[in-house]
Amino acid sequence: MNRAALLEHLLDFAGPRGPFSSDAQHELRRRAWLATQDAAALDDLLSLLAEPPHADQRGPVSAESFELELQDAIVALAGDPHALLQQLLPLLQLAAARPAAIELIGRLGLPDAVPPLRELLQQMPLNGDEQLRLACCLGDIGDAAAQAVLLQLQALPGAAEAGVAAEIHIALDRCAAADRHDMPRPAGPEPP
Repeated sequence: MNRAALLEHLLDFAGPRGPFSSDAQHELRRRAWLATQDAAALDDLLSLLAEPPHADQRGPVSAESFELELQDAIVALAGDPHALLQQLLPLLQLAAARPAAIELIGRLGLPDAVPPLRELLQQMPLNGDEQLRLACCLGDIGDAAAQAVLLQLQALPGAAEAGVAAEIHIALDRCAAADRHDMPRPAGPEPP
């Protein structure tokens, strides 16, 4: 499927619902479309993550709605979470893809992601949105190594910003709860 057709489907699913379409009908159409996609579509979705559409290409769909739909489609088509992690790691180097890639890595919940995330934190300055998403991501991973990276994140300039500081606190609590075995850890990608 070419980029234009893929983009058209994602925008349709992310866009506003018409008055004659229920959420259930919308979800059935979305799942039916996803069932027709293959591994090549996953590569195309990842290329959309690397080069997201501009506002004029999205029409009435917000960047946030499109990104969420794109992430859901990537997770739905991924299959092996470890293979998807390996595909997402290079996207951390691309400014346009970094926020969504961080969030997707968190959705996978894989402890294997912590060393590259630590490296990311040490190698480049992250903006507030990226810091917030990294905190969420590490909280979703929720192990002691993630907790250590959260403490490094907490010491960064900008991490004291209200939203980032609050998310770091929540993520540290999740790590502590997971450490006490009070909280179940995700076993891979979330269902679409």
